Parts: sequence; C-alpha cells; structure tokens
Amino acid sequence: MFEAIARLNPKLVVMEACSSAHHWARRLQGHGIDVRLISPQYVAPFVKTNKNDRNDAEAIVEAASRPAMRFVTVKTIQQQDIQALHRLRQLLVHERTAIINQVRGVLAERGIVVAQSPAAFHRAMPEVQANPNDELSQFCRGLIVELLEHLKSLEERIGSCDARVKAVMASSEACKRISAIDGVGPLTATAIVAAVGDASAFRNGRHLAA
Repeated sequence: MFEAIARLNPKLVVMEACSSAHHWARRLQGHGIDVRLISPQYVAPFVKTNKNDRNDAEAIVEAASRPAMRFVTVKTIQQQDIQALHRLRQLLVHERTAIINQVRGVLAERGIVVAQSPAAFHRAMPEVQANPNDELSQFCRGLIVELLEHLKSLEERIGSCDARVKAVMASSEACKRISAIDGVGPLTATAIVAAVGDASAFRNGRHLAA
C-alpha cells in the first residue's frame, strides 16, 4: 500500500476516524504526508445511495473540502496507551458491578437485602456469611464464596489500574495542569489528555466540550 501511495505522491490524505485510523495516520505522517481524520458522523450526510467504497471515498473528499469541517486530531501512541488503560479499568469495573449484582440477586431470593454500592456490599458480607439463615444453604454459600473470591481478584486488578493511572498522572505536565481544576482527579485528567491531546485544535471551551 505504501508503494502505491509513494507513486501517487499525495500532499494530503483524508480518512474517517474509525478503527486503526490513528495507526495509519501516524504511518502516513512518517512519510511526510499531511493527514486529516474526519468523524464518520460528518461524512455520512455526503454519502450517496448504493453505499460502497468508491462512494464512501467520494463522500470523505466532499466532507474534507468544506471550509468549516472539524477534523479529529491524530492521537499519539502514548494517548492510545492511556485510553487502553482506561478501557481495561472500565471493563473490570463493569465486571465487578455484575458480580456484586449477581450476589445481591441470589441473596434477595432468600430474603436478604443488600445495598447497591460496593462499600455497602462489602460491609454487609461478613454479617451475611456469619448469619445462619435457613434459606441460605451451604451449597449456595459455597457459590457465593467463589463469587467473592473472584470479586476480590477484580478489585485487586482495578487497584493496579488505578496505580498506573496515578503514574501516568505524575509523569504528565498536561495532566497536572488539568488536575489543578477543582473536582478533577487522576482519572478525569488522564482521560481528557488521552482523548483531546493537542488542545490548540479547538477554538474555545465550547468547541472542546462538543
């Protein structure tokens, strides 16, 4: 593909900001080519009927030619690393919530009500396990113990992710500046830096928020 691109000798390449687009953008930039990424939602209005690769390419060119078009800043490898860390943490948090709700559901079927928050759940578990409830059989208790062990492993991995987020925070001047805002902690600061990158690409705060 790069041999074909070299023969074409383009000055500008425009792509939709979809999966792997940032990788190809960095590769093309390494060959001295100007690359611009467009959000697919801005390309869709220019796609004609009979959607295919040719019509998609034509729509991308048409969208890119608009003087007021907004382009997506090409992300660095470091930004994508931070995003990957956040996505892993989010996956683990979702799994933790699922485990907690599973245990709460099992207990509710036996007349034992536990509050939703993880903190309240952990506070209630010792009493639940120690209480000789007739409907909570030994078989079911064994299943709950397995789920709680899995939950403990998940929370340890979430803690590891949090430690990595704090390490990224400590090594990034941009993250430190953002965290100076009241109410902004390591998770929010690193997420903004990973998603936004070069803030000079935005005209104002409203543009950034959008």
